[in-house]
Amino acid sequence: MVMNRESAQPSLGAIFQQAIALHQAGRLPDALEAYQHVIGHIRQYVEAFLNAGSLLERFGQLAEALQNYDAAIALQPAIPDSHCLRGNLLFRLHRFDEALAAYERAISLCPGFPEALLNRGLLLAHLGRVDEALSSYTRAIESKPDYLGAHLNRGQLLKELRRFDEALASYEQALRIDPNAADVHNNRGILLGELRQHEAALASYRQAIALRPDHGDAHLNLGVLFAELDQVDEALASYDRALAIRPDYPMALNNKAILLKECGRFAEAQACCERALRLQPDFAEAQYTRAELLLLTGDYARGWPLFEARWQSRYRPGTSPLAATPLWTGEPLAGKTLLIEPEVGFGDQIMFARYARLAEQQGARVLLLASAPLCELFTTLGGAITVLEDGHGAPLVDFRCPIMSLPHALRTMPDRVPAVFPYLGVPAARRALWRGRLGAARAPRIGLVWSGAADRYQDRNPRTARSLSLAALAPLLCLPFAFHALHKEIAPGDAETLAAFPALTSHVGELSDFADTAALIAEIDLVIAVDTAVAHLAGALGKPLWVMLPWATDYRWQASGETTPWYPAARLFRQSRAGDWEGVVERVGEALADEFGVNARLR
Repeated sequence: MVMNRESAQPSLGAIFQQAIALHQAGRLPDALEAYQHVIGHIRQYVEAFLNAGSLLERFGQLAEALQNYDAAIALQPAIPDSHCLRGNLLFRLHRFDEALAAYERAISLCPGFPEALLNRGLLLAHLGRVDEALSSYTRAIESKPDYLGAHLNRGQLLKELRRFDEALASYEQALRIDPNAADVHNNRGILLGELRQHEAALASYRQAIALRPDHGDAHLNLGVLFAELDQVDEALASYDRALAIRPDYPMALNNKAILLKECGRFAEAQACCERALRLQPDFAEAQYTRAELLLLTGDYARGWPLFEARWQSRYRPGTSPLAATPLWTGEPLAGKTLLIEPEVGFGDQIMFARYARLAEQQGARVLLLASAPLCELFTTLGGAITVLEDGHGAPLVDFRCPIMSLPHALRTMPDRVPAVFPYLGVPAARRALWRGRLGAARAPRIGLVWSGAADRYQDRNPRTARSLSLAALAPLLCLPFAFHALHKEIAPGDAETLAAFPALTSHVGELSDFADTAALIAEIDLVIAVDTAVAHLAGALGKPLWVMLPWATDYRWQASGETTPWYPAARLFRQSRAGDWEGVVERVGEALADEFGVNARLR
């Protein structure tokens, strides 16, 4: 604090004004000293307490900051700003109930307090109370129609709720208030990207960057969009610009690593992951990306432990409802009860169900919790395994283990992948039903799966997109085989194409669960599928399997070659360049003709 020692002692009012001037001039330590001087002499200076608290927050002295806010409220309890600032700090300290109470108090003192309404909305959204959060944002806007932050955050929450039209309207209103708001242009670009309006998204990101060239998030998001559009060089350049602005930007490094992995540049991808983790060792997204890289390149010893990071990442949000039960990580199981928990994908559950028998062989009583469409199929695993339907509770057990954590617990290595086939079977009644339904075969039966569940992130760029259209299979469907679609549902566009291929039989409406699909596969000579649950099912049943793969694959299909240790009898057909399904279909057709001795040319 600067004072003229030869002059008369300045008044406390003058010192307070000097503190404000120092604060505005950016001389923050001097400003804090001045505020604290005022506080020490006249306790009723509430604004001094609040301003000092704000600076203490900036200096990371959070406990002291809270004491200042509490002192301000003790002096004058009816000032709304004091309660709002206290709520902000409590929110930052993760003391959510107290923060909410502070915001409610501020709003009770000033019902139209827009900042308190906005911050209350942010807290409610964080707590998952989205309807109340939206109401709070709306009240803030009603109180202050030109409140840019309220429109921006309302749009963000509506986007997360997939109420895209309303979200876009919120962003458009925000831009009418301030056309130069770079953050709004950036968020609008994210939304337009979700809507697959790529040109409009590009324009939004570029406008954000034009307004604020150092907007690291906009460069990052522009890179994500370029990656989706398979403009790899442009994507990498955008990530590098984001990193030039913020060298300590773990998310940009992780996104760059994912793109490099998809391009087969594994060493560079690993380097990006390692750099991200040096910056933020607990960054689960980078741990997960590194795990995928290690597994893909055959380093299972280091890959499986890191793969557990999926539970802290966006790939597996939330915690297990059985989190209080001890997690099995390989401890002796003799005389113990182990509950195997399902994970998100049907294919994942089918692939890793093979481990249930291995756990049983270690002396455990095994309970396998499974998604409803898999329950009857999993009764064919054999042994004394008990299959329980997910969502109906679970008994008390000694250990639990998520199904995709079993390879880690059992120390699976590339040369020790459990490979006893078949490990699944077909319930006898279903087998009889489908044998009667299909009758005698008049030509080799080929089961086809050409697409998976819609709206997966992997299908948003040609490097990882696993699905193709039915029309793309036209060269195969001209061959003299009896083709069967192994789809429970067929996408509308493909349903219109189906009529053009009389050799392809659809079983939509007949496949009630995976036991039905297994029974149908049992009557099939060969399954040709993209990377879906049906491919895993055919492999688990020991059925001849050909898998059509995109350019970039994950560890279960390995990075190259025609085989995988996870399904040794399967034959893999890979794209030779990103998005090249035509070449895959051509090679599959030639292999079909060779396999069955068909003298036919693909048309």
